Amino acid sequence: MDNQLQGLVKSPRYFTEDGDELMFCAGNMLFQYPLSVLQTKSTFFMDLTHKRGVMLNTGPIPLSLLSANDFTLVLDYVWHECDEPPRWTINEIILLMKSARYLLMPRLGWWGLQRLLDEESPVSAVQRLMLSNSIPILEHQWIDSAVTELVMSTSPLSNLSGDELTGIGPVVIAIIGDARYSILSEQKDLASMRPASHDVSPGVDCTWTHHLEHCYRAWSQTWYLKVGRELLNPQKPLPIHQVVEFVERTDFGPGLRPQCKEMFLNNLLVSGILRFELAISAAATTAVIEYLKGIYMDFDVWDLSRTAEDD
Repeated sequence: MDNQLQGLVKSPRYFTEDGDELMFCAGNMLFQYPLSVLQTKSTFFMDLTHKRGVMLNTGPIPLSLLSANDFTLVLDYVWHECDEPPRWTINEIILLMKSARYLLMPRLGWWGLQRLLDEESPVSAVQRLMLSNSIPILEHQWIDSAVTELVMSTSPLSNLSGDELTGIGPVVIAIIGDARYSILSEQKDLASMRPASHDVSPGVDCTWTHHLEHCYRAWSQTWYLKVGRELLNPQKPLPIHQVVEFVERTDFGPGLRPQCKEMFLNNLLVSGILRFELAISAAATTAVIEYLKGIYMDFDVWDLSRTAEDD
């Protein structure tokens, strides 16, 4: 065993010097921590209890996917779980969640997810999807906010780095790209949308004659020249969900009576076209979650959307 320990250093915090405890190696560091404590937190360590007697004299058990810092953080979490916890940084929480996946500690994964959801400085949309693709995190709120942000963004997906594209994965990138294309198609349709002349009745302060000769014309012309122009802006197109606010503050000229403007806007709302953007984004979120569920055979075991009490 001595040859196996060459070049390794003992953890200054988590090495018990107890010959009856299993020894672990992460990076270049040795750890010896009561297995009776670890087995209550991890299926990985629980399985080792059945082999404990055989493995005591076989040298340190390698934790090949963890660095010394990774495993130290895990033991910090185990040590502080029932006490006042230290202040974890976002990067430390992410490292803990990745380690939890490797060590089969879903409760730690759930704990980390709650901390990330509560953080004042949230993880970026790109990083959320990268984590969802690697840990995985399939909690709806977590993925929906990330997918919605990227679907609604005007920044080209080609601006993402190679590592980001790889981390998110080609299928998820394709889902987001398809959603963006669908929204652009809806924006084009909306930009040229004009209600039939008799679809919108005049307001109480207007007559049919004035309505058809002036209100209808003012609405149609201003819609094309101002609203449609913004919807098709190549640099920063007006999001569909902001159309109502834009119309309300846009001057349609003296020919359009105020109540008629409200009638035209209400006709637009009733048509349902202003909800297409959010519906497309929601469908993209569902598609991403279903795809990620399909690539993880143990999804039911590693479902971080459950509460801690479910474990």
